[in-house]
Amino acid sequence: MPLIHRLRGWKPLIHRLSGWKPLIHTIDMNQLQKYTWLIETIRRAGKITHKDLSDKWERNKDLSDCKPLHRATFNRWRDAIYEQFGIMIDCQKVGGYLYYIANPEDIDEDKLKKWMLDSFAVGNLIGENLSLKGRIIVDEIPSGRDHLTTILEAMKENRVVNITYRPFKKSHGYTFPIEPYCVKLFENRWYVLAHNNRDEVKIYGLDRLEDVEVTENTYKLPNFDADSFFSTAYGVVIGYDVPPERIVIRANENHKHYLKSLPLHHSQRLIEDCGEYADFELYLSPTYDFVMKLLQYGSMIEVISPASLRRTMKGWISDMSELYMDERHLAAGSLDERHLAAGSLDERHLAAEVLDERHLAAEVLDERLPAAETSPYLDKHSEITIATGHLPHWHQDDKLQFVTFRLADSLPQTKITELKHEIAKFTAQHPQPWDDAVKKEYWSIIGPIENKLLDNGYGSCILKEPRIRKIVSDAILHHDGKSCDIVSFVIMPNHVHILMQLRGASTVMEVLHSIKSFTANKINKTMGRTGTIWKKEYFDRMIRSESHLLNCLDYIRENPRNLNEGEYEVYISAARCRSSK
Repeated sequence: MPLIHRLRGWKPLIHRLSGWKPLIHTIDMNQLQKYTWLIETIRRAGKITHKDLSDKWERNKDLSDCKPLHRATFNRWRDAIYEQFGIMIDCQKVGGYLYYIANPEDIDEDKLKKWMLDSFAVGNLIGENLSLKGRIIVDEIPSGRDHLTTILEAMKENRVVNITYRPFKKSHGYTFPIEPYCVKLFENRWYVLAHNNRDEVKIYGLDRLEDVEVTENTYKLPNFDADSFFSTAYGVVIGYDVPPERIVIRANENHKHYLKSLPLHHSQRLIEDCGEYADFELYLSPTYDFVMKLLQYGSMIEVISPASLRRTMKGWISDMSELYMDERHLAAGSLDERHLAAGSLDERHLAAEVLDERHLAAEVLDERLPAAETSPYLDKHSEITIATGHLPHWHQDDKLQFVTFRLADSLPQTKITELKHEIAKFTAQHPQPWDDAVKKEYWSIIGPIENKLLDNGYGSCILKEPRIRKIVSDAILHHDGKSCDIVSFVIMPNHVHILMQLRGASTVMEVLHSIKSFTANKINKTMGRTGTIWKKEYFDRMIRSESHLLNCLDYIRENPRNLNEGEYEVYISAARCRSSK
């Protein structure tokens, strides 16, 4: 079947996104093929006589049935093409009545119009050469057939759509309403950008939609322009706080020609071609999609600037190198070799019983956590929702989080001033935005300073009292098995650490708000006082890996090592035991 016959659902796309006249949706697809053939034939020829057009038409047996293109028919098509597409087919009378496209810039400047005409032209070309079908290979677009038409129909009338969306690695889908703003084709997948019921503008892959239903409810499209929205983006990754910046890349002698013929981004410009290599500049946000694209080229492309992007690339390349350098991955039990080697763990923990306890916790923890297909660790390849406050808070559904919150008076003003001085010193040396490497360095420096200040026991330290600790621990465990699974926690005199795995769409913010609100009221009532109990801001970090998880378990267990008996509480759900010392 010619490619053009598989594009029946694209008529709404033409009507909705290109600004062409609404009458286009009444065009018969067979007629549209004929118009496309005429436009493309004249474009390829530059200038052509009616006789040559008629001869070419007659040879196209699938469309013409071997009949000539009569002048009256040709003139009707010229008028229809101008009316529907705004494309003018004019005639140069000097030199033999030559026909040409009078306004080719209108096609070139309208990306959607050019893309669609090119697609239809290719479809016509393939249709004319079906005898070669075994020698023409095309990639399949997995998400265009089922739901694209329905979403585009809803976009025409600004109707709310109920979708059932099943993210990769999820066992079930979620149903919720969206207001579709635009659709985008990227890497052979269709995506819809939409406003959802959480007041977020997010991107959804059509190949992950299980069901789409147009409702009777309508919405008002804001002052939205799709080209502007994605102008500094590469691909479809949104939701990351990554500002656009000037990027310089260097392509080697073998690859520079490919970048010249097919730019990575519309902002790409050639800076200099030195023969052995060529430098290009781009202006965009270096998000995950862009980094993955650069990695695709291996050593043929090098990032020259900015330094932050070079560090990001270096980190990914280092991770890739480790995959191939560590032959232990090929042998069974490699995780045990990496995480449970007696020598290395003895050096870290100094006691054999700690090793046994840690190993037991990890083993039982595996029984509580989901199967490997739904990993509880941060997924760098999936979308991350970022809520911003004094600190950024990252969220992915069903992931492990290490959370710290503290009493309002846990740090005196003098110590807060010291901490702010250290933060200011670091930020002065590392201007934002920060990449992953700088963020890691920040927390490796600032995190221990803040933790040490908290562990010094400043403030009222009311959590030393068993009755107050019990209020907090009961509130934490109230959420266990509901909005989250509590893996472990420690209640220190003036702060709390919790290792939890969120359930579904529950967020750390929601869980902590419930815990802090309930405990604040009950603690004030128990102590016969009023006032603020908890500091508003909190720190959370999504667990990156198994080793990160085990480190957090170690930290919780060892945090109260300098405290006296009865001043703290440690809970480890994996061992199903509660230790109150």
